[in-house]
Amino acid sequence: MFCNVRQTLVCRVALGAALSLVVAACSRHPAAGPVRIAVLRFENLTPDASLDWMGRAASEIISHELAGGKSAVLSSSALHGSPLAQDRTLSAPGESAERTAAIAEGATLIVIGQISRAGNHLVLDVTERDAVAGRTADNFTLASPDSSDLYSLADAVARRISPQITPFETRNNEAIAAWARALEETDYAKLTGDYSHAVQADPQFASAWLAWSSTAAAHGDRAAAASILTDTQQYENRFSDLNRARLKLTTAEFNGDRAATLTAMNELGRLTPN
Repeated sequence: MFCNVRQTLVCRVALGAALSLVVAACSRHPAAGPVRIAVLRFENLTPDASLDWMGRAASEIISHELAGGKSAVLSSSALHGSPLAQDRTLSAPGESAERTAAIAEGATLIVIGQISRAGNHLVLDVTERDAVAGRTADNFTLASPDSSDLYSLADAVARRISPQITPFETRNNEAIAAWARALEETDYAKLTGDYSHAVQADPQFASAWLAWSSTAAAHGDRAAAASILTDTQQYENRFSDLNRARLKLTTAEFNGDRAATLTAMNELGRLTPN
């Protein structure tokens, strides 16, 4: 049961000239101890199916930001690759499609959420659940007067969960939307167009470049994958240390260079100890 704060939120955000975040906590986080977080795909409760991308984007942004801090976070690839992952589409709400896999993969804190609109405002209702104790650890609601600004809301969720985060690599909601759609698209031609749109909207969006090249290689389109990696390298000086290491690993694996692959893996291990 979420805290009954929606009317208060809408009133407050309507008064804000910029992003206004209103938070209502129902309870505190679980007792201190080793925490492994799984952020499941959020559910789009709006009647607008064109906003389904926000469900994947919200979970990915929050996961990336928490993992960039000191939190141990299960990636979406770990959840979807689990033997216990539900046989459902990637766009299915995470609470029903990913929860079993998250627990099987060792998650101790599960984050779920719903996306809705109240008037012209974008609203995220978030629940943190202690997977070990089987109880709700926290409930809160965040709202923004900008109905298209998912990034700022997802960033605020991550900051609410942990004070130690690393901001996501792009704040460009157009780039994020195209990238998130591509992550869940099965048609190769369509996802290629989405990834291309994402990197055009923000050429420094390393995750979009890397996902695009890996997907091209997975579809056997090695010429496209090689071309994408070459284009990506034009921007690597603007990437974070972590994303430069990811680019090195992707390139080494693509080229079948075992020594370079091992070096890149060691570098990633150093940069992401959790």
